[in-house]
Amino acid sequence: MAEGRNGEIYFATDDGLSIFYDGWTTLRTSTPLANGSILSDHVLAVETDHRGFVWVGYPNGLQVLAGPEIVTIQDQQLLKNLNINALYRSGDDMWVATGSAGVHRWRNGIWHWVSPWGEEGLGAYDVRSITEDPASGSLYLSSLDNGVWVAHPGSDPLRFAHLLAPVTEDPDWLRLRADPFGGIYLFNRSTILHHTFTQGIQPVLNASDFMAGDITIYDMAVTRSGAFWLATSNGIYGFSEGKGTVHLTALDGIGSNAVKRIFSDGLGRIWFATTERVGYLPSILAEGTPIPVRVIETGGAANATPVPTSFPADLLPPPTPVISMDVLPGPGGSPRDPLAGFFSDLSRWLAGLFGQNR
Repeated sequence: MAEGRNGEIYFATDDGLSIFYDGWTTLRTSTPLANGSILSDHVLAVETDHRGFVWVGYPNGLQVLAGPEIVTIQDQQLLKNLNINALYRSGDDMWVATGSAGVHRWRNGIWHWVSPWGEEGLGAYDVRSITEDPASGSLYLSSLDNGVWVAHPGSDPLRFAHLLAPVTEDPDWLRLRADPFGGIYLFNRSTILHHTFTQGIQPVLNASDFMAGDITIYDMAVTRSGAFWLATSNGIYGFSEGKGTVHLTALDGIGSNAVKRIFSDGLGRIWFATTERVGYLPSILAEGTPIPVRVIETGGAANATPVPTSFPADLLPPPTPVISMDVLPGPGGSPRDPLAGFFSDLSRWLAGLFGQNR
């Protein structure tokens, strides 16, 4: 998931690029845009850059949805492998992890390839996760084949050092998330760690700490306040100041205990995705307090669990919108406007992307 500068949320799915902004639209290869269409219905990664443009990664290349233009990159002089593993924004830079070809940095229109075992010292081929320590500015890369690597700011090109070797008895690679108060989190399906250069690597949580049987951690989101949320095989867990404060399951309205993705947006909402539903939690985190769950359906009206009347008015979730059906081209060769009705106040570039004149 990624958030646009207007608050729209982008979802990389195996059935197109889905966008939520007061309603849904889904871009597929069959959706005509101003100058082409997306490369594939199988979207692997999505991120927004400092200009608000949307970078979309596929198994067969990269696209930048840039104003009225779709910039398609399938030139292997620029991207040494066209399978996009991960996208990450670092200030004005964009980092692109590609197949087994290390990572690429885009800066002011110039591409630079950080090759495996090249001059930058990155000793890994298959990079899958990227983040930055907001305190030090250090860039972290996690790979499938050779653990975690880190580069300190200041030198150009960067110089990477090996931080953590892969754990041979655990085939899961470590995902990375930034800690807004400094350092980063590293997690796999069973363990969460924290790293700073002053404290080193510290254990945070193990799946066995949940005291609820065999639990798998699928994803992690960290809020601006430092609270973190986990998507697991046993629902959603919220932690604040080192202790668990929230646990939501299918019985609380999230649809399924198997929550695959979780994401914190600029409004403090916690978005989640199961195999059946997408929804969000409002920006509330109080021990023992019921959490209203907003489930966003792809068609019809959005469903919600009852909103507790004990909440102060300023903590109530935002109004639940009516959701539009996914848009495909209409009959007669004249495509329907994918943004009609609910993208009216997006920025000019997004309007231009769909061939509108406003």
